[in-house]
Amino acid sequence: MRCPSPKSVRSTIAAAQFCAAALVPLAMSGCKDTTAPPKPPYLAVVTRLTTWPGASAPAKVKYRIRESTAGVVRFDQEFIVSPSDTIVVPVIPGTYIVEAEDLPARCVLPRGNRQQGISVSEADNTGIIRYQIECRGLLSLTVVADGYSVDQEFVFRARSKVTGLERTGLVSANDTLTIEDIGAGDIELDIGGVSPNCVITTDGGSRQTVRVTPTGGAAIQFRVQCADVARQP
Repeated sequence: MRCPSPKSVRSTIAAAQFCAAALVPLAMSGCKDTTAPPKPPYLAVVTRLTTWPGASAPAKVKYRIRESTAGVVRFDQEFIVSPSDTIVVPVIPGTYIVEAEDLPARCVLPRGNRQQGISVSEADNTGIIRYQIECRGLLSLTVVADGYSVDQEFVFRARSKVTGLERTGLVSANDTLTIEDIGAGDIELDIGGVSPNCVITTDGGSRQTVRVTPTGGAAIQFRVQCADVARQP
């Protein structure tokens, strides 16, 4: 580029301004904006965590995201995040496998597998994978009580038919507690301390048996109905 020859001090300044303005686009064309956010497509992993009463929830969850084409791995990263966080990562177009790893034994995926796949194209903005994680207690005991002068709490006894191990305690009316240290197998549960004006209406009366697995999730419910004895026919 030839700049005009100046004929005076004023024209010298004008010529310098002209040349500087002309050179700015050339300089900018060779620069890269390192602060600009990555461009799409993106891949997002969303977690929804449900915790049963008395059960423990993990502080972190771990996901692995992979992509390979013709046996060549082009993307392979692990992410360890809080269950309330959403992973959003820029990716190249391709087919991705997302896997939930190292979940606690009592945390399960009731609506899907640990491994999910998704295809992301150049036309996509964001591909979304959703995980629903449910963390359960080993055995949940619920007593539902209603009517007149309802007992506020009941005595329970849990006994393993496999090992003979027993656990006893109190459970409040219209509440749920978790029994964790009883082991897997068939568990026999009894409730007592029921007032004379109340009756257990659950099938089997005051005793029920449930099969408990190491992954947890077993549940037993007792229903108690109370009435005013003075008003009974």
